[in-house]
Amino acid sequence: MRKIFCIILFVLFFVQAGLFAEPAWIKNPYSEHPRDAYLCGVGFGVNQSDADIAAKTEIAGFFGTAIDSESEVYSYSAESQGSVYYADSMETKSIQRISENEIAGMEIAARYSDSNGFYALAVLNKRNSSLYYEAKILALQSELVSLKNSILSRGSDLAKMYDYAAYRDKYELYSKYIKIVTALMQSVPVYLNPGIADPMILERDVFDNMAFSVSVSGDANGEIEAAIKTVLTDMGFAVTRSSSRYALNAIVRMEEVVLGSNPNKFVNYGISIALSDRGTGRTYYSFNKGGREGQRTMNVARSKTIYDIVKIVKEDFARDFRKNLFN
Repeated sequence: MRKIFCIILFVLFFVQAGLFAEPAWIKNPYSEHPRDAYLCGVGFGVNQSDADIAAKTEIAGFFGTAIDSESEVYSYSAESQGSVYYADSMETKSIQRISENEIAGMEIAARYSDSNGFYALAVLNKRNSSLYYEAKILALQSELVSLKNSILSRGSDLAKMYDYAAYRDKYELYSKYIKIVTALMQSVPVYLNPGIADPMILERDVFDNMAFSVSVSGDANGEIEAAIKTVLTDMGFAVTRSSSRYALNAIVRMEEVVLGSNPNKFVNYGISIALSDRGTGRTYYSFNKGGREGQRTMNVARSKTIYDIVKIVKEDFARDFRKNLFN
């Protein structure tokens, strides 16, 4: 009886060992999924969620795709030990999700855990993912052609700026999808429309046909007007002294003030800038900012005030104008 009992324990031990043996995909991610049809990645973590993320990160790294959490972007280092990739926990912060840039079709095919931690196998079917992005590319091609034709037909109409902004954003997606399909299929898609231009080429048409007239009141020395013109020319716009359809008008205000018994001399200042369409009377854009400057003498205070306003134009106005004009 004791002999039979020992035999049973011996058999159960090896059956259990076989059931819980480390799966082959941990050392060889492509043991169950052929390399010519799939991309595979193995991840390890202190919990299953981290292992899943680490596995997907390995595949996403093939495309240079970012991984992020709900609230902040994490920089991952995939430290290779054999075929297993370990997620940097960033001070044990849990990674909650893959970003929206996750490659379509990526999925967890298998999981495993032992006393060391958790493992995951992520897989991506190359052909299925490629078909998904091909459909995206074809749809974007149609939209890009329509936007390009609209841009080229608008002449000097400022509304072409909005078409250009939309074109630029869609082209960025278009280029990304092409790179994904090219990486998956190891060849450039043959159905690409040669008429779709890089935004930089269209940008020349947008700016070359746009001219602004600039006028500034309250600018005795012309320093502020010069700063505004510099902002426009740096963006690629033409600036003209003659009347053009679009006018950028600025008003500079400087007022000497006394602050109680303070012996220093103060100037309250402000600048207002508006972009308007002479043809329609419509105001497309406005900018306002002000402040106060104080110095020992009024001459120095006024001089420093002009310096402050020029700085506002070159930094704050330039940034705000570009952001609003293209959005």
